[in-house]
Amino acid sequence: MLRRPAERMASWFAYCDRYSADNCKTGNFEAPNRMSSRLTNFYSKRQDKYQQLTRHHTSKLAMHGSITDVSTFHPDWLEFALDDNYAVRMLCGGGAHDAYIPLPDDALDCAIDHVRGDYVIVGTLERRSESICVLAAFLGIPSKPVSSGINHAKLRGPATHTNSVSSEFQVAFQRYMRLDNKLYESAQQSFSEALRHYPQCQQLDK
Repeated sequence: MLRRPAERMASWFAYCDRYSADNCKTGNFEAPNRMSSRLTNFYSKRQDKYQQLTRHHTSKLAMHGSITDVSTFHPDWLEFALDDNYAVRMLCGGGAHDAYIPLPDDALDCAIDHVRGDYVIVGTLERRSESICVLAAFLGIPSKPVSSGINHAKLRGPATHTNSVSSEFQVAFQRYMRLDNKLYESAQQSFSEALRHYPQCQQLDK
């Protein structure tokens, strides 16, 4: 299930900000620009860290990516590179997943081919009721209605939604969402085509 790219990025920030001791390897991101949102500062700091790592270790990372100095399952530079068009990287896989920033445009074609050829149904979080209904109908299992209301008081972590993603951030990091936005729209079209075969699932998210 895909999510609008800007909101997915905001959700990752919210998780790192609340639950990770080092803010997902980002460290202190409050400075230098206190006029910007914390979301923008978070990704700006991660962008700086990516540039530092690749500048210092380009020759070694270009071949394999060293994991000898890190505690995660992938090298630190990739931790920050994955901020760039994450969904396209994950759905294309292979070299696209591990590519440097900026991600090549042909990775989008690869991701769309996988969505259309390797998955029966790809829904979206914004159409979750319809997505779950279609999946249940395809599997031949009963589907319970999905509540459109969310009790934020019961959530353990911070919620992210359209209103939490400023236009400032979307402009500053548009390039990090450029291919993901196109993938999202393609997936929406594919899901709409699939939805026509399940009239009982239509209009559930209106």
